[in-house]
Amino acid sequence: MSRKFLLVGNSHLACVKVAMDIEPGLLGGRTVDYVAFNQIDAADFDVVEGIIKPPTNTSAIPADARLGEARATDYSGFVIVGMGLSINLLASIYLSHRLLAHHRQGLHLLSRAAFDSAVAESIQKLGVNSIIAKLRAATNVPVLLVPEPLMNAEIAKDERGADVWTGEHTPFLVERYISSLHQVFDPVVDLLEQPPETIDGVFTRAEYAYGGLRSLTKRDKRGNPWRYKEDHRDYRHMNEQYGAIICRRIENWLTSRGL
Repeated sequence: MSRKFLLVGNSHLACVKVAMDIEPGLLGGRTVDYVAFNQIDAADFDVVEGIIKPPTNTSAIPADARLGEARATDYSGFVIVGMGLSINLLASIYLSHRLLAHHRQGLHLLSRAAFDSAVAESIQKLGVNSIIAKLRAATNVPVLLVPEPLMNAEIAKDERGADVWTGEHTPFLVERYISSLHQVFDPVVDLLEQPPETIDGVFTRAEYAYGGLRSLTKRDKRGNPWRYKEDHRDYRHMNEQYGAIICRRIENWLTSRGL
């Protein structure tokens, strides 16, 4: 089997692809194909008679991130990036059952068991599960899941986000986020936790979010990778420095799997 791999993702795949464009040897010279689409279209991803069929909403798929006719068995492994696996899932559940004014007082209106059950159900409903199932039905090669990073540390300074992302509940959300990902996905795929050197407490270190990337192909007037802004106002997307670290971790995974 060839040493060829498919990276599937949404906008969070951009920092990985741009890092590899800058430093092509990041995955040790392995051949890599990409396909990107919005996570809301993930349920439309399919494998038909062994042929991978990405969602047909081409407006959401950059031109060089569309596959031609590719068979699932052409690949030695798959890496799925982002696709809605975010700590925001937990925050929305947690805060919908408690007033923001309560969070600094440590008041809880939802039991741990009920919270964990709601989180697991939300993760299981994501389209990424359908992608995994369809790939698994076509081939048994390894699959690595790369969730979204933690929020950019700068969000704690933003009055719009400080009430949500500061307080005693935040470490709890991070711990349950990681634990829930393992609970749901460990039985079916490998999981790449966020590299510790990119983490600042309960956030992603701010230097990895400056000039975060959201597009795999779009360029600015100078031909450089397009960024949402050069500042920190995009609190979820990371830059190519973060992408390079993720690439090295993916390479370590591939090597550990003998790929």
